[in-house]
Amino acid sequence: SDLLLVARAAVNRLEYPALEQKFTDACRKLNPPAPV
Repeated sequence: SDLLLVARAAVNRLEYPALEQKFTDACRKLNPPAPV
């Protein structure tokens, strides 16, 4: 079970940045940044 936890943590570490990028892109489409 420890190996499973380590594998899951590795997958999360690889996938999280991509998910975060998709999330920020979606937020930008919904709420375009105000021109400064």
